[in-house]
Amino acid sequence: APEYTEGGKLICEEGWLQMMFDIRFLAAVLLERPVDSLLALYASTQRAQLAPQERVLCELCTTIEDALDPINWNTFQPAFELELQHCLHSTAILLACHGVEAKPWFSAAKKEPVKGAAGAVSTTAEAGARGRGGG
Repeated sequence: APEYTEGGKLICEEGWLQMMFDIRFLAAVLLERPVDSLLALYASTQRAQLAPQERVLCELCTTIEDALDPINWNTFQPAFELELQHCLHSTAILLACHGVEAKPWFSAAKKEPVKGAAGAVSTTAEAGARGRGGG
């Protein structure tokens, strides 16, 4: 994997991907709008509509994407997004005090089918309830 120099330190592509994951996770939890809509605004002429913290997030994501091989990023992106949604959903109980139930990714993640041990398909919310002794 290629390595990139940032401030005299080497960062490999896997390091950039991890950094992107961490930033996107924190943005989903802490910011009001989905990252994809923020990046679309940032790329358009409506950049002035972004709050300062949203602009910083967009600059970070853009810088990281520029450091990644575009072909690799196009390959990793679907799995990356899916893993991010799963991680956000699995930690939603811990983050309930921050209102994550109202976030756009929360309801979508709950409805994703999960294959159970008996081969039955259920939602991730039902699977979580079974794991806690419910449903």
